[in-house]
Amino acid sequence: GGQQISVTRGVVSRVDVDSHGVLRIQIDAAINPGNSGGPVFDELGRVIGIASSGMRGSSNIGYIIPTEVLSHFMGMTEDGLEASPLERSALNAEKIDAASPNEHSEQGESDDKQMQDVSDEVDDDSAKNEKKSVVGIVGPRMVPGIAGLGANTQTLESKALRKRLGLKDNGDGGGVRVSGVWAPTPLLDTGVPMEGNDTDAGSDINRLLVDDVLLSIDGVEVGQDGTIPLSEDRPYERIGKSYLITRHRVGKMVELGIIRKGEPMTLQVPLRPNRYLCPVYDTFDAHSSYVICGGCVFVPVSWPWISAHRKKGGFPSYNSISSNPAKGDEQIIVLSKVLADEVNVGYHQKQFLILRSVNGSEPSNMRDLVRLIIKGGSETNLELRCYNITQEYCEQLICLDVEEVKKAEERILKQHMVAQWCSEDAIPPEMKKEDSADVKTMVSMLDKCSL
Repeated sequence: GGQQISVTRGVVSRVDVDSHGVLRIQIDAAINPGNSGGPVFDELGRVIGIASSGMRGSSNIGYIIPTEVLSHFMGMTEDGLEASPLERSALNAEKIDAASPNEHSEQGESDDKQMQDVSDEVDDDSAKNEKKSVVGIVGPRMVPGIAGLGANTQTLESKALRKRLGLKDNGDGGGVRVSGVWAPTPLLDTGVPMEGNDTDAGSDINRLLVDDVLLSIDGVEVGQDGTIPLSEDRPYERIGKSYLITRHRVGKMVELGIIRKGEPMTLQVPLRPNRYLCPVYDTFDAHSSYVICGGCVFVPVSWPWISAHRKKGGFPSYNSISSNPAKGDEQIIVLSKVLADEVNVGYHQKQFLILRSVNGSEPSNMRDLVRLIIKGGSETNLELRCYNITQEYCEQLICLDVEEVKKAEERILKQHMVAQWCSEDAIPPEMKKEDSADVKTMVSMLDKCSL
């Protein structure tokens, strides 16, 4: 408390990177809820960062965000390097996968015409802060996030493993093994064309592959333990190699020195934002999305959703999948709850179950789920097979009568004050070409399929 300015003093204990690979400085000055977010000065009175956080249960272990990181963030903001949550999402990846960058540009012009009614609602002033994404949704835009290579690595202290990977340095050199790669983030407004998914059969010339040995990043040698020198004048102080990536903006080209099958190579690789199977932050990479069928409410797994329900009884742990990298357009779909109605008697207590299939077909994301539900309009029943993440072997079968589902839709939505049966982003692009009023009513879509 108090009305006067308070100052807390300390010394720099360590310079390293956080779990996201971003530079941070550890200090022994106490950081509390009252002083976090404030400026941190050096002995000459220069601002060197802002107070960020302290370690719970520990004494005098605090972290500050250096000015280098702040300038990096502010520069992206000022230069308009931004993206919306949907541009980061798996649903946008689905759209990009269907076309090359050039085809995407042409398709984008087509989508602009189809979604003119949406974009017309955005005036010139708000367009500076809001922009229609590729999938036709208007929303807030933020910096695209932390740059990444889209690869995991393994340390290379083992002489046997180094020899197996084609290194001929008797274990004295540097380098780390590429242990995993994943699909890149969807195209963003970075000015750099994003290439296809890592599962594509395209060229491997300018991308990392499993069992490559990463020797250097922009000419800086990577050690066997995955570290690099902190600076040229402090070569014996080392930090994680990820700093050489996260210090750059998304879209920046970096030069990677590698060994592939015993042969040295140099790659020019564009940096992309890291994207996870379980989106992390609300309005950043996670957004509201839902599908309601027969009172069963399906949503994609995200940390905001987990945080909202984790204290409820019977809520399972999703830690085993929460940090997995994104895979193309894949989303993990869960039955979040059941809106009680006579059409779903017997299933009212079902919740927090992962959806495996709809009438035998596995949906890869929310749009696939909508497609499969509509396709089921020609069947007698909709069979939804789900499982608890901790009991994958034990399936729960939800069987709904299609005709009863049609009759119950309006009743359920009205009773629970829900505007339509699915969110706008979950509607597949090919269905948006049809009458918009029909798309927002599941009954009409099921009837069309049953004809």
